[in-house]
Amino acid sequence: MKIVEAGSSYKPHSMYPCEVHALHGSGVLALDDDSSAYGYLRSGTLSLESLTVRAGQYFCLTRVGPGACAEFSHADGVAVIRKGFKGLNMVGGPLESSGRLVYIDGCSDTLLVSPPRLGDSSLNHLHFPPGIEQSFHIHPSIRAGIVVSGAGRASLAGGVELPLRPGAVFVLDERERHRFCTESEDMHIVAFHPDGDFGPTDDHHPMKNRTLITAR
Repeated sequence: MKIVEAGSSYKPHSMYPCEVHALHGSGVLALDDDSSAYGYLRSGTLSLESLTVRAGQYFCLTRVGPGACAEFSHADGVAVIRKGFKGLNMVGGPLESSGRLVYIDGCSDTLLVSPPRLGDSSLNHLHFPPGIEQSFHIHPSIRAGIVVSGAGRASLAGGVELPLRPGAVFVLDERERHRFCTESEDMHIVAFHPDGDFGPTDDHHPMKNRTLITAR
């Protein structure tokens, strides 16, 4: 696991090209025509064209017009730039107190930004109640995220234990063995997934599934 220092960026080795930015203070986030930024703000603002992200909100941002840059001010948060993929512009929040879906070992999660099509990128909210010791596990692709609130630790290969505090921006490598644990506090994390096995297809989506052709 890589902890990305505040105000710096990190480019993980991945089959899905990404840049992870630990937003801090004020500055500019450059976006190509074929890129999207996924993330969360703990404080400050982030603006791109007509959209403004505020403290406590998650986002997916992609350029509509040429030459636009995302500007952040007094920011504390994370932005993961997914190269070669255009997501759907979206700003939402605040996070709920727990996830809508069951996750492993008593944890829960919510799909914040859904993949537009099967296999596309997503953004997720993970909630860890107090007293959690997850099973060790891996993911086939990288994970990048931020500790929104609470506290816990990451247990890694070789007995390494990393404390996780609010504002910590992290990256897990592909297939990196890990688990998250909490003690007396719960912990909220927002995590980016560059790919997945979930999402609508041309043959399976809500509009088509609930369209019933009738006789004339």
